[in-house]
Amino acid sequence: MEVKKVNADPTKAFFVHTITRDIKLEDCILDLIDNSLDGARDLLGSPEPSLERAINFSKYEVAIEFSEEQFLIRDNCGGISLDDAINYAFTFGRREADDPDAYSIGVYGIGMKRSVFKLGDDIVIRSTRPQPKKGAGEEPFKVTIDVPGWLRSNVWDFDLDSAEPLSAPGVEIVVKSLRENISAEFSNPAFENRLRRILSRDYSRFIEYGLTIRVNGKKVKAFEFNLLISDAIKPFHGEFTLKGVRVQIIAGMAARPSDTQDPDDEGEKEDRSGWYVLCNDRMVLAADKSELTGWGYEQKNRWHPQYRGFIGIILFSAQRADQLPLTTTKRNIDRDHEIYKLALARMIELTRDWIDYTNRRKSALDEAKSIERTAVYVPAFTTPTNKQQVYPRLTSAPRAQDVTIQYSKPLRVVRELAQRFGEPGMSAREVGSKSFDYAHRELVGGGD
Repeated sequence: MEVKKVNADPTKAFFVHTITRDIKLEDCILDLIDNSLDGARDLLGSPEPSLERAINFSKYEVAIEFSEEQFLIRDNCGGISLDDAINYAFTFGRREADDPDAYSIGVYGIGMKRSVFKLGDDIVIRSTRPQPKKGAGEEPFKVTIDVPGWLRSNVWDFDLDSAEPLSAPGVEIVVKSLRENISAEFSNPAFENRLRRILSRDYSRFIEYGLTIRVNGKKVKAFEFNLLISDAIKPFHGEFTLKGVRVQIIAGMAARPSDTQDPDDEGEKEDRSGWYVLCNDRMVLAADKSELTGWGYEQKNRWHPQYRGFIGIILFSAQRADQLPLTTTKRNIDRDHEIYKLALARMIELTRDWIDYTNRRKSALDEAKSIERTAVYVPAFTTPTNKQQVYPRLTSAPRAQDVTIQYSKPLRVVRELAQRFGEPGMSAREVGSKSFDYAHRELVGGGD
């Protein structure tokens, strides 16, 4: 029989649908910002991220503008070289020979393409980058993508042409003919507010380093991480290395624990408690209170309002981004990653210290509050190295604890019991309390 081959080529439409379907609009914008920051870090010599050391990003700015008609992002972070544009930047995925920049955020080489395809059909990407040789001038270019036309074509390449230089070395991306759902999101003021909060939090380290991010002309402020410190309260601040990945952790009291014992009481409007996970300075998980960061791990110590006030920050740093425990969207952690599993054990220990303190605190609440009031807030990243969390040592005698007993009984039976107590108008709660007192007196003896 003659050997034949079957056609297994992927269709462009299926490929584009596959890479864009599971990514949120906010994540697309973050992917584009990540590319800008990788360019800026490269210009700075690819410094290693650190919770203690600042990196000067004050020269760099990322501007984002959007409306119902179009999306624009522009940076001054160095641009894309013509060689990289032709051979690397516009491929779908990294080639084996393509070494990622040291300490970059990008992992898989699909972020920019996935993002612009998600946004709309009319895409123009412009770049200006100085030539490596001094005085050789710039090499500005533009790549234009007509998505419907490109999908109909059998060619996977994009057209690259010369262009007028940008005002500063960098990249500008303009997307028009927005998808209907994207246009609707951009027209909603709530989206802009939500995006600002995400950028404030997820790029807090870079903004603290001096980076400017603007959304529709307004500057984004950094999310502040503060922890309480006193003679009796000291955060953990340590580091270790796991198979070439540097892991730094800061954990401690960011606010007094909640006094409520009601699991349905959510308390604050914005509860910042939980674990924050960063990879090469980029926030990928924020205020997490799930099993992913150790709460309720192996069915133990699930999150409870009692534990409010704890903040843990863990930074994974690696020269190669593919060593980091990231998912493809860079908005979550790969829980099966070997490095993360090892780090999680330490996170659980630190969480356990806080849980133990909040349990002890319930029995000496006044003393605990008095000690906690002496603590002052300091920026989390300036806390001194400390190999052990320290929480107040409480000496007050445990106070009697009350518990709430709830159960359901037929109304007829409750009314009959109230009648027997000689008070027919008693409430159901009063009947329950009086019947408990009666049972305790008859079966245990003594007073309440």
